Amino acid sequence: MSLWSIDDCTTTDFMEYLYSYYDNGFSKDLALQKAKINYLENAKKSQQHPFYWAPFICYGSMDPISSTNYYGVRKYGVGLSVFCVLFSIVTLLFLRKLQQRSN
Repeated sequence: MSLWSIDDCTTTDFMEYLYSYYDNGFSKDLALQKAKINYLENAKKSQQHPFYWAPFICYGSMDPISSTNYYGVRKYGVGLSVFCVLFSIVTLLFLRKLQQRSN
C-alpha cells in the first residue's frame, strides 16, 4: 500500500520492479526492499528523493504471492482456445463433406 499519492509514472516504474520480485517468489517485505533498491539505482536524480519511493509499505501477511493460479488459468485458457479452433476446423470439414455427399 502507499501512504500518500505519487506520480503515476513513478508508481508504474516502482510496481514493475516490485512485481518482478513477487513473480520470482520473494516474500512481500523482501520484494519491497529489493524494489526500492532497484528503483533508486535506476531513477533519475530528481526522483531519488524518499517522497517517490518511501510511501510504499507492506501490510498484512508477508508470505510470497503465489502466481500459480494465474499461470494455471492462462495455460487452460490457451488449451481451451486451441481445442475450440481444432473443433471448429473438424466441424467445418465434416459439414463440407456432408454437403458434397448430398450434391
